[in-house]
Amino acid sequence: MSIANQLQNIFESTKCNININKILKKYTVFGLVQVIIGINDEKEIIYCINEPEITTNNELFEQAARLADIIFSNNIDLKDIYNPKILRELATKYQLDYKILSSNMTKIVYFLNKIISGYGKIYPLIKDKYIEEIVINKPNSFVFIFHRLYNHTWLKTNIFLKEDELDDIVLRLARIAGRELSIAHPYVEAPLPDGNRIAATFSNEITRFGTSLVIRKHLEEPLTPAELVKNGMISSLYIAYLWLLILSKATIIIAGPTASGKTTLLQALLLLIPPTDRIITIEDTPEINLAHHENWDSLVTRIVPGIGAGESIDMLSLTKFALRRRPDYFVIGEVRGEEAKTLIHAAASGHGALTTFHADSALSVIHRLKAEPISIKESFLQLIWTIVVLRRIKIGNGAHVRRVVEIYELRPENDGVELLKIAEWNRAKDRLVPDSVEELINRSYRLRTVSDILSIDIGKLKQKILELEKVINNCINCSYTSFIENIRKYYNREVEVIFDDTKGEN
Repeated sequence: MSIANQLQNIFESTKCNININKILKKYTVFGLVQVIIGINDEKEIIYCINEPEITTNNELFEQAARLADIIFSNNIDLKDIYNPKILRELATKYQLDYKILSSNMTKIVYFLNKIISGYGKIYPLIKDKYIEEIVINKPNSFVFIFHRLYNHTWLKTNIFLKEDELDDIVLRLARIAGRELSIAHPYVEAPLPDGNRIAATFSNEITRFGTSLVIRKHLEEPLTPAELVKNGMISSLYIAYLWLLILSKATIIIAGPTASGKTTLLQALLLLIPPTDRIITIEDTPEINLAHHENWDSLVTRIVPGIGAGESIDMLSLTKFALRRRPDYFVIGEVRGEEAKTLIHAAASGHGALTTFHADSALSVIHRLKAEPISIKESFLQLIWTIVVLRRIKIGNGAHVRRVVEIYELRPENDGVELLKIAEWNRAKDRLVPDSVEELINRSYRLRTVSDILSIDIGKLKQKILELEKVINNCINCSYTSFIENIRKYYNREVEVIFDDTKGEN
């Protein structure tokens, strides 16, 4: 299919023709795509988009189609044509209308990106920062999304995909991911170069209804701890508590069911690690984003299909390899198997260690760590400091929210451990209790350990927790960039080793 024909199809803009009785929210994506979230005649919450228009069979369409042929034929970067000098040179060389193109360039580039991205009609959903997940259950149906601001239910969109359109999208995305998708290999789960993750099926080989697609989006700017406090997932007091444990090189497991916010919380906590410390992350699908951290080493598993195509490298191999790369903090995106033993070994070696775990309670985490295939001896569980449990909870207004519901510490007892509940979510207050630093310190075994390790009394420990809490609260309305900068400034003020009160000593 020629670029011109592709453009003709892509230029069929999606329009919001649904009757919206009550508008809940309006915003734009790219400054071009209007998003309307509202309630329709059937009392459903609908996500409705209006894309810009380039009407076919007019001068603008002809000029855009010719420019597209030139760009792709000559491998010209789309960013370059924003340069007036380059665009004018192309217009002169190929007899294009510079005035028409320059005045519509943002709109043209938007549609060209739809072509080269492989996402087709769902491209505006990919660019909407509020959308976490995109689901297409079958051909000839509407697309559904999971929206950060309306996360009590899946939202139906006004984007409708015919069978050939859906087939084309999944086949192109599979190729972009470097995976085979066909009748012989009818499903694929893989990361894309932009960080998004696809789980697709092809035809009706393993699904009743035909081709399907789920896209879990990668956040370009992760949520900060302050944003998690603002949206109620966790209070600033318990962010300060976890921050203090992280600085003490604790081993922390974040547990919860699917879509409870485990990776979101892990990512946010990693933003609190000192900028000079070395972080190694190990993931099977890259989701963690520490691009701001100069001393970040990201390792990703490799699955090689077929014989003779190279070596597959799993999580266990990478975790063993990572320990030879001298981390200060050792992070596994999600523990599922024997790599948990290496995480515990990292903790025993004095590294800070953090991970997520698929379990609905702290007790379930312990049982699964002790059971096959992980089989960690109970005496080694003493190296785990804290288990944080998250869940999606339905609150009074009917919304489903992500909340830290329990925090446990593992207190060594003989050759085993005792689970010590530090905090739990209170439904009436919609927050973790206790909510005073004094009671938190009284409950915590690990904070007394920190006090002993750092040779500071409980009074100074309380002051440090309040200080860290203040850093978070002062940045509740900060952007991601501002938050990172404020954390950097905080560490820059720490002239000596954190919590070291040895000034004046010789």
